[in-house]
Amino acid sequence: MLALIGLLVSPLSAAAQGVLLSVTHLDGDQEHFWWAEPNTPRWTESDEALKTILSDIGVPVVDPSTMPDPPQISRLVYGHGRLSTTNAINLAVLFGAKRLITGVTVVEPVGPSPIFGYPGFKVSLDLHVFTTNTTVELLPVAIEEVAFAEDANEARRRATERAFARARLMLAHLPALQEAEVGVPSAEPVLVVTGLEDAAPLVELKRQLKTFEGVTDVMEVWAAEGVVAVEINPGALDDPTLILNAIDHLLRQDLPGFSLQEVSRDAQCVEVIALPKLQKRETTGAGAP
Repeated sequence: MLALIGLLVSPLSAAAQGVLLSVTHLDGDQEHFWWAEPNTPRWTESDEALKTILSDIGVPVVDPSTMPDPPQISRLVYGHGRLSTTNAINLAVLFGAKRLITGVTVVEPVGPSPIFGYPGFKVSLDLHVFTTNTTVELLPVAIEEVAFAEDANEARRRATERAFARARLMLAHLPALQEAEVGVPSAEPVLVVTGLEDAAPLVELKRQLKTFEGVTDVMEVWAAEGVVAVEINPGALDDPTLILNAIDHLLRQDLPGFSLQEVSRDAQCVEVIALPKLQKRETTGAGAP
């Protein structure tokens, strides 16, 4: 038995600090998962997005195709998607990973926009981070984004981009989480602003946030087309109540040229939309030129 364990572990030592992805990607009625062909994985759209995020924060992803002698895994146990937590952790152990991201991502069309009638897409992430020595969850990632556009493919792209941009914020804390830290609280909430057509509203809302007592700095942490996420007091560990109170303060302000309307709020994110104020038309006398 010891010889067998050594045979399994030694060629995987390079992966020992890495993360194994066991994320099932549901796209309509299609189910995709890379371990269908474990030695030559076909990475899904979700896998590629997560690999990019993890690479950017310096966390290596276990890639069986780069292993000189990858382990043989049971198709009876692992020949399907949506693995149980125990099986997902066992799979990570087989590939020599230290940590695991498991769960499901769902991409699905939604009914047309009630205002413009545009097609829409919803992207949902239900991910869970574990170390391979416990079944107690280290970090949960639960995100849902919906986007509409004249073109359905564009709606899908926007929803996907926004969902994984939010996932990036949460997974950015992964390198700092220690194995013994179980049940680590989520990151402080960030403010996500949509509907931005130029930089002026962003400059103004950052200025207004800094007028709230306890706020010393505001910094953009990611941006997409028409969307920016800002972190209040970056680098500091604040009480989430302070962050939420600062955002509520911002929402009460009479802002020049635009207003902010809250769209959604959860423990990780407050999303607002910037709406232009209607301009009052100037009237002139009958004899005016």
